[in-house]
Amino acid sequence: MAVELQRLMEKVSHMDVNLIAGKGGIHNLVTWVHMVETTEASDFLEGGEVAFTTGLGLGSRTNLLDLIRLMYEKNVAGVIVNTGPFIEEVRRCEIFSVNLDLL
Repeated sequence: MAVELQRLMEKVSHMDVNLIAGKGGIHNLVTWVHMVETTEASDFLEGGEVAFTTGLGLGSRTNLLDLIRLMYEKNVAGVIVNTGPFIEEVRRCEIFSVNLDLL
């Protein structure tokens, strides 16, 4: 059973989760969740997933954008970037690039 991404966002509204890019996809249907820490792991995506990454498998910040692009090429419903020890923040230029890619 698929659920709309917007509904999932509403369910976690009390948590520290912010939609910062790709607002046009808020009505995408989510069929599954998947952790994607490396470009190789994106091969397991089938489409419709919410893909999570912490940046654990990334060697540099430029790879984050590459990883997000790979996920969207696999037709994920959305991507959640967990900021923390591996990704301190999602930079403005990365947000801008993702929004451009989704147009």
